Amino acid sequence: LVRVIRVVRILKVITVFQELYLMLAGLAGTVRTIFWACIMLLLVNTVFSLVAVELLHPLQKQILEEKAGDVCERCHMAFSSVTRSMVTFFSTIMMGDGISDILVPLIEKDAAAAMFILMSVALVYLGFSNLILSVIVEKANDTRTLDATYQAEVTRQMKLREQLDLLAIWEEIDTDGSNSVTWSELQSVYADSKSFRQYCIRMNVDLPWLRYAFTVMDPDGDGQCSFSEFAETLVRLKNTDPGPAAAFLTFQVEQVLAKLTEVRAHVAQLRSPGGTTVDHAAEASAKQASQSLVPLQPTSEAET
Repeated sequence: LVRVIRVVRILKVITVFQELYLMLAGLAGTVRTIFWACIMLLLVNTVFSLVAVELLHPLQKQILEEKAGDVCERCHMAFSSVTRSMVTFFSTIMMGDGISDILVPLIEKDAAAAMFILMSVALVYLGFSNLILSVIVEKANDTRTLDATYQAEVTRQMKLREQLDLLAIWEEIDTDGSNSVTWSELQSVYADSKSFRQYCIRMNVDLPWLRYAFTVMDPDGDGQCSFSEFAETLVRLKNTDPGPAAAFLTFQVEQVLAKLTEVRAHVAQLRSPGGTTVDHAAEASAKQASQSLVPLQPTSEAET
């Protein structure tokens, strides 16, 4: 249990370093892709080795007889069997070792061998290697996109950066240094300060949005609030997903409309020849319908 707790602590520390966490998460998400890439390269290498035993091994024997001992250590057994051919192809084509000693003499010796070797190199380097690399990169990108922890960290850093930018702009234009702002000051700053207005344009924020954020931070209606808290609220409200709030508001409106329909039917029934005035039950129904809307509260930072 203690070791598990230590591992969890280490993982929490890793999330602080965004680049390191991204690399480790990408590696963990591409393990299966790398495994199947190795299997595919093994199959390709096996096919090449089967052909090499029949095509290249006889030519290699001729070259050894002509050179009379002036050859490399693996030249005499490079393509003598399928297993040795696989090792030779892995060391030459994939690792780039011994190409001039093993493959170049074969290319110079026979045209068919040259075509086979060039085709093998082209398929491995230009075909399978690039294909495997593209699949691994795409898988790592998908892992990063679907990683909730990484996306939450990116969102948090983006909000913090936007908040710090707004605070830096306010420090330049705040003459009294009180760190408090009123709605009239916000209006004048929006009209006079070019940097503040450019920030609002970049954030797609206009005066109604500023008024909304200021109203949220001024629940008592005294017309004044802290600018640091106002900046935090503005950034949080701007980056809040409107989907859940809009769905909840739609549901409330539908409930109110249903209640109003019931009240209207009840009032029409009371105004029929059987009744002349609205009784207390109708008033209670109307009051219940008007109170069915639950006011939407601004989402907290944890909920965002």
